[in-house]
Amino acid sequence: MEARESTMTNDFIDPKEAAKMLTITTKQLHYIMETDETFPKPIFLSKRIKRWKKDDVSGWLDSKTPK
Repeated sequence: MEARESTMTNDFIDPKEAAKMLTITTKQLHYIMETDETFPKPIFLSKRIKRWKKDDVSGWLDSKTPK
């Protein structure tokens, strides 16, 4: 049971972690959320707490990276 819990916490990231992953500030992350319709929608755990699936953010970043 403990192994599953640690896996679940690694699957979701908060705004600070998402910004760090994208090498931007959290303010820039909020701007991207508002202006880029292709950016993954967050999962709201409460009115003030949101998380993203790490794979979704990674996939979005890969789609923006020139190949």
